[in-house]
Amino acid sequence: MRTRILQAAAQVIAHSGTERTTIDDFIVAAGVARGTFYNHFESRQALFDELWRSVGRDPFRGIAAAAGLIACPVERFATMSRLVLMRAGMDATWGWLVLALSATAATLNDDLRAYPKPDLREAKLAGGFRYDDEAAATDLVVGTMRSGLRAMLEDGRDATYADGLCRMMLLALGIGEQEASRLSVVPLPELRTGVGP
Repeated sequence: MRTRILQAAAQVIAHSGTERTTIDDFIVAAGVARGTFYNHFESRQALFDELWRSVGRDPFRGIAAAAGLIACPVERFATMSRLVLMRAGMDATWGWLVLALSATAATLNDDLRAYPKPDLREAKLAGGFRYDDEAAATDLVVGTMRSGLRAMLEDGRDATYADGLCRMMLLALGIGEQEASRLSVVPLPELRTGVGP
C-alpha cells in the first residue's frame, strides 16, 4: 500500500507540482482512504521526503556514481551536471519530481547542495575553478541546475541545451573558453531510465 501511495504521489507531483497538491490529491490518485494514507505517512512533508528517498535519490546517486569514475574534478562536475539534465529529458516524471520537491523536501535540498561541493573544492584546489565564496558557487550551480531542469521539462530543450548550460557554468567558475567548450561535449556514460519505488 505504501508503494501504491508513493507511485500515485510521484505522478501527481510530476503533473501538478507541490504547491497546489493536497493529501486529498494523493488519496484520490492512489485510491485509498485518508486513514490508510496516515497509516503510512504522518504528513504531506513526510510523503515528500520519502518520495525523494525512494524514487528520486537512486537515479541521482546513479548519476553521481557514473560521474565518480572520472578522475578530473572539473570533468566530473561537467559530466554530472549534464547527466542530471539529460536524465530529466529522458524521464520527465523524475525531472518534475526533482524540480517540484526541490522547493519542499529538506533531504533533496541537502543532496542538491552536496552534489557540487566536493568537485567545486577539489577543482579549486587543483587550480581549475576560481571563485571566492563556496556558498555562492554552490548556489550558482544549484540555482542554474533548477532553472535548467525547468527549461528541459517545460520547453523540451534538447541535449545541446544541457551542453550549453554546462559550458556557461564552467565559464562562470573560471574555466577558459576552449576547455569549457571541450568539457561540455565529452561523451557521457549511458543512463538507465524509469521511475518508481
